[in-house]
Amino acid sequence: MYNIIVICCLIICHITELSQAQKIYVGPGPEDMVLDKSTGNDRLLISCSERQKKKPHFGEIMALDLTTLKLDTMKRIGLYANDTINPHGIDIIKSNDGKILLYVISHVKGNDKLNYIYVYEVMGDTLNCTKKRFSSEKYLWNPNGVTASPDGYIYVTNEYYLTKFSILFNWLFKRKNCQVTYIKPNRDISFLIEKLQAPNGILYKDNKLYVVITRIGKVIEYVLSEDRGS
Repeated sequence: MYNIIVICCLIICHITELSQAQKIYVGPGPEDMVLDKSTGNDRLLISCSERQKKKPHFGEIMALDLTTLKLDTMKRIGLYANDTINPHGIDIIKSNDGKILLYVISHVKGNDKLNYIYVYEVMGDTLNCTKKRFSSEKYLWNPNGVTASPDGYIYVTNEYYLTKFSILFNWLFKRKNCQVTYIKPNRDISFLIEKLQAPNGILYKDNKLYVVITRIGKVIEYVLSEDRGS
């Protein structure tokens, strides 16, 4: 009887904690987020992309001030300012020359093989694209997560195409047919790590690369060489 009372009390406490959570609307189809401190106030930059075909298109980078909870749409200027984007994985870094850069994976609806990586300089409420976007049907065939080093090396995970058949097939047979793609500052692109089973999140830190492998529930650490390869 005592155990039942304790369990009931724990459940009540848990429900009370959940009731104190706050839902904040940030836009249709939020995908990924990063913490941005460049404005002096902590804010989240959130990639949003409406995936439901019957609903109007929406693809933007949203900014949520964590103090006021004010929500804004980041204005895109520079190259590709008028592009229709469908942002997915994002990462924010401070480059060696002091710029705050946002790396954005964007999928092209209606063309599964075409994907882009945009690099924006974060300037207040504006994203300024000054670099040619990255694209490769071979090496960016289904990009999911992205990260970058302060000196401009980019790392991207390619994961299974998200169809019911492919997910089931790859899961059952534990297929290792995914990769981490490596883009050098001179735009040379190649596979850095191959034969992975569903890599997802990815993070560069102090010349190491951390890759989440969803299907096996592990994070793998890779020590990189001087040229930022593994």
